[in-house]
Amino acid sequence: MLEHETLTRLRAIDWAALNSEKRIRFAEMALAMGSVDLAVQAYRRLADSAANPSQWHVKAAKVLLAHGRYSESADAYIAAMDARGNYTVRKRYFLAALSALQSGSLHDKALRLAQARERAFYNDKAVLYRLMTLAQAGGNMPLAEHYAVLLLGLPSEEGSR
Repeated sequence: MLEHETLTRLRAIDWAALNSEKRIRFAEMALAMGSVDLAVQAYRRLADSAANPSQWHVKAAKVLLAHGRYSESADAYIAAMDARGNYTVRKRYFLAALSALQSGSLHDKALRLAQARERAFYNDKAVLYRLMTLAQAGGNMPLAEHYAVLLLGLPSEEGSR
C-alpha cells in the first residue's frame, strides 16, 4: 500500500520544479521502488539537459538490460553512442548495444543495427570481427562473408564491378 502511494506521488511530481540533484534522486527513488519505466524516463530527461548525456543513456541501458528489456537497452546504448564524439567510447557503446540484443536472442535486430552503423567501424578489425561472428551466429552467411572480406582488406564484389 505504501509502495503504491509512493509511486503515485512520484508520478505527480513536477519535473520542471526539481533542480538537478533532486532529479537524480527522483530517478534513484523510482528505480528503488521498482518502477523501471519511471526511472528510465527520468534518465532520458536527465540526458536531455546534461552536459554529458551519454552517462544517463548508459544508466537507462543498464537498468533496461537488467530487467530483460534487450531491445530498449540497445536503443539506449545507441543514444549514448550518438551523444559522444570520442571513437573509443562510441565503439564501446555500439558493442554494448549489439551484446544487449544478442543477450535477448534478437539476432535480426542486431544484424540490422550492424548494417546501419558498420561504416563508422570499417577500419576497426576488432569490430569487424565481432560483426562477422554476429552474422555467423545469426545465420546470415552472406553478411558474415561481407565482414570477412572487409576484415581481410579485400575489395568487395561491388568495388570490383
